[in-house]
Amino acid sequence: MKFNPIVALTAFLLLAMVGAGLGSARWGFTIGREALQGVTQPDVRPTDRLADSSAGQRQGQAVPFLNEEQILDRVRTQIDNPNAVPAEEAEVESDGTEVVEETE
Repeated sequence: MKFNPIVALTAFLLLAMVGAGLGSARWGFTIGREALQGVTQPDVRPTDRLADSSAGQRQGQAVPFLNEEQILDRVRTQIDNPNAVPAEEAEVESDGTEVVEETE
């Protein structure tokens, strides 16, 4: 069998690429490990402070879901009667329902 220089060059380049990849992976791992050597996990979660500072929300309370039919009724009412009181300005009763007053 005859020596083929193209096959030898291809094999050499393939081995060189594998070696370079392994070498750069080892070097990157070593640098990353040294960079994170002094880093520790915090004792408390930073989000706990944010949850305590929010005045309106308390943990453990369920989020009230809006009824889709009521929303669609409000939108249809506002489309049909543009002079109606907007939902932001409507009065809210103690049970959570809005008092909508229409002006004509």
